[in-house]
Amino acid sequence: MIPPNVTLCRGYGFSCTNLPSLIIGTLQRCDGVEDCPDGSDEIGCKLCHTTVNCSSSIHGVISSRHSMCLRGYRLCDGNVDCLDGSDEERYCRKECSKYEERCGKTGICLAQEQMCDGDVQCKYGEDEKNCNGKCHGGALWCEGKKKCIPKWQICNGIQNCPDGKDEMDCTCRECSGIGKALCNNSNVCIERSKVCDGNEDCPGGDDEINCPGSCAHIPKEDFIRCRDGILYHKKYACSGILSECEGKCSECFKEMAFTCNNHKCIKRSLVCDGLDDCGDYSDETNCNCSIMKRVGETMQCKSQRCDGYEDCPDGEDERNCEKCISPNAVYCEPTKTCLVSTKRCDGVSDCPDNNDEQRCSCAECQKHGFPIYMCTNAAKCFRRHEVCNPYTQCPNASKVDKLFCASQARQNAFFAVKKKV
Repeated sequence: MIPPNVTLCRGYGFSCTNLPSLIIGTLQRCDGVEDCPDGSDEIGCKLCHTTVNCSSSIHGVISSRHSMCLRGYRLCDGNVDCLDGSDEERYCRKECSKYEERCGKTGICLAQEQMCDGDVQCKYGEDEKNCNGKCHGGALWCEGKKKCIPKWQICNGIQNCPDGKDEMDCTCRECSGIGKALCNNSNVCIERSKVCDGNEDCPGGDDEINCPGSCAHIPKEDFIRCRDGILYHKKYACSGILSECEGKCSECFKEMAFTCNNHKCIKRSLVCDGLDDCGDYSDETNCNCSIMKRVGETMQCKSQRCDGYEDCPDGEDERNCEKCISPNAVYCEPTKTCLVSTKRCDGVSDCPDNNDEQRCSCAECQKHGFPIYMCTNAAKCFRRHEVCNPYTQCPNASKVDKLFCASQARQNAFFAVKKKV
């Protein structure tokens, strides 16, 4: 179930003592936080990925060869964490040496290498300000946030820097542990759950190649990247329903949207409603309504009967239809209603007889604004995150469909265990 150019870095990381199947990433081992249920990933640390540490004990005996790794928030907090009490004594002094930096008026003294390490040790974060591109303790400078990313957040599959720099140039050693995957062609580390989720997370989309339930890709020119960074099919981007896509369309999707004189796309139901939705009043000019319906004091309804799109606020223009006048509309026989074409093959049954979700093709399923799963042995598609519940919902399911959901169930089980820690 893993694409050919994606690697799950098995053989790397730390295996929890009481739960060997739970693997903790190399950089999350000895990072000051217990990721294993038994805390074994923070025991016997020879090298800390934090800049704060103190002597640890092995079998009840203080060991100078092993360290306890601490995050900055545990310094001078009134709780003794170190066996020798150094987290409440060594760092908590009124006077700091010339080789140390003082945290404002809080009385915490830090070594220079503990400044700008990505881990906030000062109460008000003074130690992570004015770093100007210089980080310590293996931290990475993030230009987009003007701050240092701590070592344990590098190559953990989660973008902490807007440009994703903290997840680039990774190897299997760093991108190890349950819940991570490495893009082979780019050395980018991503979350395991993003592999085959229908969204391209690896550069070039390597994480979505040859995935179960996927169709041949629609040409990229049929999609528009909106302000939220997501690619939407033009039908959705230019339908007037996505504010994130405002100003991104050269033309609006006529079946659902009205094109304002200023090229803004708005929903057809907003035309001639007494409000300036376009911003240039072009949606409120030339209002020649065939059906007038008063809502409050100003609402007017321009009705296009049985074309699939609800022009009236209550949708009455699409009821009691003998047929649909638009060839793209979906006709629901039991209710004698017409549905807009985007309701067809979107993974949700809108007709009582499920007619809008029958005999679907890949081309129809792919045109929606969300990832889909195309069943192997049935002309039917589901929203990708809903096809497993927890077993496959595909009719006449194939082995591939069943294995896909089994894989999803295993992932969810591991993440549930880790979440409890």
